[in-house]
Amino acid sequence: MSASVRVIAAALSISCGCAGGHELRRATPAAAPVAPPGRALASTPPAMADGTSNEEILGLLDALRGRAMAEATLATYASVDPEIRLFARDLLRRCAELKSRQDALEARLGIRAGDSDTRVIIERGGSNDLKALLTYRDDGFVRPFLATVILEQDHALDLARTRLTQTTRPEIALLVQDHSRELWGPARARAQRLWAMAAVGSPRNEPPYR
Repeated sequence: MSASVRVIAAALSISCGCAGGHELRRATPAAAPVAPPGRALASTPPAMADGTSNEEILGLLDALRGRAMAEATLATYASVDPEIRLFARDLLRRCAELKSRQDALEARLGIRAGDSDTRVIIERGGSNDLKALLTYRDDGFVRPFLATVILEQDHALDLARTRLTQTTRPEIALLVQDHSRELWGPARARAQRLWAMAAVGSPRNEPPYR
């Protein structure tokens, strides 16, 4: 197997939920909506009527990190831009650090990340995004990749202000804040700076979002 094929296979496996360390149970209704690329959370209500459990919140963190890791892994192969590759490696480092922190917290609290409809939507959206990004290479990869990152960090930060605030454990609330401060916020800001350097268009008008 060539190095490029191994990278693509790794990215696809991460997008399918392998990065979180928990096997995703796919027992969801056939009629469940499949979100458009980059808009996985847009149609998701900010809160369920009966709240979101601690386990579900941890599962959402797993899904959001897994999505970012898959796309960053692909970027290290598909882009020839050194700034993009550096950005992708930084994303992978931040995701790995937060995953280790979450794993330690789950062990200490004696709970595990759970599944939810929202987690499935995030992972399906991430898989759709990854498949779209696989069609781009070299210089053509930069703008779609940055557009994806910006929109997905927007969605993650929206979740951090809504669904992810429903935890009953202060340790989990702190972990959510860590994701906002160390991953989603910085990733969005850096992607926007790189987008400005490209000085073309708007992320919301970039393929595959038309």
